[in-house]
Amino acid sequence: SLLGTLPQLEYLDFFVNYRLTSLWDMSRNTSLSGLAIRDFSKLSSIEGIGTAPALKDFHIGNAIWNKMELESLMPLANTGLERLMFCGKSILDNDYSFLEDMPNLKEFDFAANLLATEQVAWIVANFPSLEGFALNATINSTAWTSGFKEVPGVIIVGKRKPLLPIEG
Repeated sequence: SLLGTLPQLEYLDFFVNYRLTSLWDMSRNTSLSGLAIRDFSKLSSIEGIGTAPALKDFHIGNAIWNKMELESLMPLANTGLERLMFCGKSILDNDYSFLEDMPNLKEFDFAANLLATEQVAWIVANFPSLEGFALNATINSTAWTSGFKEVPGVIIVGKRKPLLPIEG
């Protein structure tokens, strides 16, 4: 890809590609510190992400269509990432042990219903300094009553967990 020939490229934000099935060789993108890939429905592997020597910020997943399923996040192990956001439908291997090999990671964001409560608890227990949207037991939000009235609410973090209205 011609993108691999741009050493001064600092940040790329891609939106919608229905044909791309793999990433390019990023070894010559020496200034690339941020990459966002959203709504790439045929991209199921992020193999090669480790070739980006300066990548600190990586966002991947859905923007409009809830279709992205990645095989694994394991290619992120031993990278220098500081911020990771996954907003896709699922991670097929369901393996989050890559976090053990990411000493620079400060923030990991994902949907509150992506992981089981036990998986979130494992991440929080093993990486106490890691921050993220769903790395809490609950998240303050807004709920709607049966009469379509907006009220304060709380999201219980974990797969198939509810959004509860808070009364009073």
